[in-house]
Amino acid sequence: MGTIIHWNGGGWKSSDSLDELFHLLETEPLRPSLAPYVAQSPRYKYFTQFFGNFVTVSHGFCVETDDMDLVVRFVEALRRNPRG
Repeated sequence: MGTIIHWNGGGWKSSDSLDELFHLLETEPLRPSLAPYVAQSPRYKYFTQFFGNFVTVSHGFCVETDDMDLVVRFVEALRRNPRG
């Protein structure tokens, strides 16, 4: 099916690129209260949902995808996230 970006950005913005999101995932700590940041999509049977926000930067995100390359990219970025 593809990828659905429900929101990705801070403030009034909601359409930052996924590249910007991946940059933030590698440089800014995620807000611990929103863990685990990944779940099975409640809407689409074979989709994975990634969601969260950051401690020092307001940039909420919620992305659902069945693209396995994107799933792997998110999982790796979450694993490397510099959580304080």
